[in-house]
Amino acid sequence: MTAPSIGFIGAGEAGRVLAIAVRDSGASVAAYDLTESRVRDAGLRLLSPSELLASSDFVVSVVPAQAATEVAAACAPLLRAGQLYLDLASTSPRIKVEIATLIQSSPAEFVEGAILGAIGITGSATRIALSGAKARDAAGTLCSAGLNTVFLSEKIGTASTFKMLRSIFSKGVEALLIELLVTARRAGLAGEVWEDICDFMSADSFQNIAENWVRTHAVHCERRRTELEQVVETVQDLKAEPVMTRTVEAIFARSVRLGLESAFADQPAEASAVVEWLENKLRQTENSGAQR
Repeated sequence: MTAPSIGFIGAGEAGRVLAIAVRDSGASVAAYDLTESRVRDAGLRLLSPSELLASSDFVVSVVPAQAATEVAAACAPLLRAGQLYLDLASTSPRIKVEIATLIQSSPAEFVEGAILGAIGITGSATRIALSGAKARDAAGTLCSAGLNTVFLSEKIGTASTFKMLRSIFSKGVEALLIELLVTARRAGLAGEVWEDICDFMSADSFQNIAENWVRTHAVHCERRRTELEQVVETVQDLKAEPVMTRTVEAIFARSVRLGLESAFADQPAEASAVVEWLENKLRQTENSGAQR
């Protein structure tokens, strides 16, 4: 089987890492970026957009989220039958559907992808989830070409939904750490707090720590909400802004308001029981509000 020719639009960090991995696997690779030196410095073959689209079996768009729709609209009229357009931008499912509509107006196939991890750390081993009618075939082909692509669903929007949900965690933790460390520095305790957090998170598996947080939320949300009021006050006294801390307090206050603690006489055995109860209660609240 002949290796596919793969063209990358966008040679930022992710685009370069992926294109180099595909090239090193033996596939024919070309790239284009508005900053052409990015392509040349990576040792990749530079083509113009029209040349790249004319010569590639797979067109992989790895551009910033704000440019993804514009790039797809520019590419669509130049795509041909037998090509596959893969969009890897970190966008919402709604935007992915818009991009799919643009590409599907051409004879080419469309697949959406979601890069699930820090490509600057894990490189081409970073998992990439694919969705779309041709996603299963695309995942197999690109995996053979040196990428860690996995099939997720035939439905456009599934991979991007997964990515957006995952970002609640990754970006949320990032923001919490920024707020924590800035405030700790103002208290003169940045080193001590950082060491303590690292020790705590490495004392057990993340799965055990996370499940314990969720399980005990059912029986301790009121006590923790009260503590968070004091945390907000402490952050303010240190002349820092408790943006994330206030939001965390609001989450705990919502659980208290919904009556979570009264629903569980004891700590549940499974974290999923807490999540299921909260989701059902929130849905009931939303439905009753809509009926008023």
